[in-house]
Amino acid sequence: MAGGIEVKGLSVSLAKTRTEIVQDVSFSVVRGEVLGLVGESGCGKTTVALAVCGGTRAGARITAGEVTIDSRPMLGLDPVALRTRRGRDVAYVSQDPAAALNPSLRIGRQLSEMLEVHAPELRSEAIHETICETLADVRLPSYPEFLRRYPHQLS
Repeated sequence: MAGGIEVKGLSVSLAKTRTEIVQDVSFSVVRGEVLGLVGESGCGKTTVALAVCGGTRAGARITAGEVTIDSRPMLGLDPVALRTRRGRDVAYVSQDPAAALNPSLRIGRQLSEMLEVHAPELRSEAIHETICETLADVRLPSYPEFLRRYPHQLS
């Protein structure tokens, strides 16, 4: 599948006990589509999201399956290649802003830094435009006062 995310037969286990915490998950998302992972606390939503980004929490490991983004594999990449793909092709943002964002940096600065690292070809005007478009996509404001807020000031 070109232009999206495809997950086939994804399984994740605890490294020590080999207990499966996610078993045989498959789905595809075409570029521009939205997929919601819904379930009870502890059912594996975060585990699946992290695996799509090529990783797991400490103490877990991906034991089976494939994850491709834009027809390119995410699993088994070396750390440099994985870091390059994360933030540019895929990202995970925790529901808890305190876990996802640096509490001592303003929202606008953090978004700018991410783009400076993952899209160094962008000039400051394009960075600002990209931030505004992205915030609009998730129905957040992009006016200057909002961008000067700290993560704990988001609701």
